[in-house]
Amino acid sequence: MGCPRSGTTFLLSVLAALPHARAHSGILIPHRLCHVVGAAAEGDPRTEDLLYSFRDTLWKILVSGVTSRAFHARDAMRHPGRARSALDVLAGRRAVDLSRYVLAYKEPFMAFAAARLAGHFRTARILHLIRDGRDCADSMDRTYGNALSDEVLRADGSLWRQVGTEIGVARRFEGSMLPWWVAEGREREFLSTSRIGRYLWMWRESVERGRQARGVAADRYAELRYEDLCRDPRSAGRMLTEFLGVEPSPRFDRALRRARASSIGIARGRGGTDSQPADVGRLLRELGYSG
Repeated sequence: MGCPRSGTTFLLSVLAALPHARAHSGILIPHRLCHVVGAAAEGDPRTEDLLYSFRDTLWKILVSGVTSRAFHARDAMRHPGRARSALDVLAGRRAVDLSRYVLAYKEPFMAFAAARLAGHFRTARILHLIRDGRDCADSMDRTYGNALSDEVLRADGSLWRQVGTEIGVARRFEGSMLPWWVAEGREREFLSTSRIGRYLWMWRESVERGRQARGVAADRYAELRYEDLCRDPRSAGRMLTEFLGVEPSPRFDRALRRARASSIGIARGRGGTDSQPADVGRLLRELGYSG
C-alpha cells in the first residue's frame, strides 16, 4: 500500500517476479470500500462483514489462479527448474500444494484502512511504500487533475461520487462534500487550500493512517522508501526478500533493475508546491524529506 503515485504499481511488478507469487491489484478490494472500512465507526459490525468479503475474494483468486492449467503452463516456461513439477500438475500426477504460493495484492487506498486490515489478516505481511509527499502531490495533480477541485466537491452535484475515489466517503459541509479524512473543525482550512495543497493533505492522511498498521502488526509491517527503491534497488531487493521470507530469482533481479530515479524531486523541478499545510511539513521532516 502507499499513497497514489508513490510507486506501488512498480513495486507490485517486482513482487510478481518472485517465485510462487501471484500478483493482483485494484478491483478485488475496491477503492471506495477501503474508504468505507476506514471511515466506519468503531464496533460497526458491517466492517467485519466487508473484511470477510475481502478475504473470500482474495482467497478465491489465489486458489483459482494456482490451480489453473494456464498458470502451470506459464510456470514451466518461465522457470525451467520447476518445469518437471509443473508438468506433473498438468498431467494430473501431482496435486497443487497451495502452501507453496503467495498472493501479492496492491491497492493504494488500503492505507486508509490499514489498522483494520492488519488486524483482520493476521498472517499477512504489510509493505508500506512511502514517497516524498511533494512529488506525490505533484504527480497526482498532473495525473488526476480536478479530483479534489471545488467543482468536484460541490454538494449540489454528483461528480464527487463519479470521480471521487480520493474522497471515497464524504460528509456535507455547507456547500461542499468533503472527504471523510478531513478532520472536523478543519473544513474551511481544507477548502481554502490550493488543489495541490489538498493532495499534500491527502498524502499526509494516507501515510499517517498507513503507519497505524505498525501498532497492530509490528512484526509484519515494513516501510520502504520509493527513493531507496529507485536509487539502490539491490539493497531494496534484499530488504524485500528478507522481510517476506522468500528467495530471490533472476527474474526478480531483472524486475528490480527497471527502477529509475528520474522522477525523484519532480516537484522541485516544476517549481515546488505552492501550498503546504503545517502538519505536512512536520511529517516530511519526520520522514527525512528536507527542504
